[in-house]
Amino acid sequence: MGTEAGRQALGATSVVEALVVCAVLAVVMVGAAATMSWLCRKVAADALPPQDRAGIRTRWAIASDEAWYAAQRAGLPAFRAMAWISAVVALVCAGAGGAVVLGRVSPDAGLAWSVAGSGAGCLLMLALVPVCLRRARRAVDRLPQRPVAQDPVCG
Repeated sequence: MGTEAGRQALGATSVVEALVVCAVLAVVMVGAAATMSWLCRKVAADALPPQDRAGIRTRWAIASDEAWYAAQRAGLPAFRAMAWISAVVALVCAGAGGAVVLGRVSPDAGLAWSVAGSGAGCLLMLALVPVCLRRARRAVDRLPQRPVAQDPVCG
């Protein structure tokens, strides 16, 4: 049995397979970092319109323009953290792919670094979601309450 055939029989990853996975994960994480960076810029400038497709979109966050902007601003630190996490994971995936190509690590190791890094990054970002929502809800709850308009017919 040849070396390559033996590797495939054992389920070992080829350089090309590892490189493709590393590259795909790196591109996905660059996209996530770019999206979160865009969101951060919009939120920081109060330029993310209410009812947009991005941002914190809960019932209490979309209740009014004031609630919308307060919720988004409160979520900004978590959004920034998510952007940085995505960027770091993209670098890990790209670095793992580069190390495989240069022969510094085995394809299996490069694949493991990319998959583990992406998984850990996604878990960290998911862990930030409840933190972000809690901060946003507190910011909305601190807004002054507006009096409810009386219906002229029903009183």
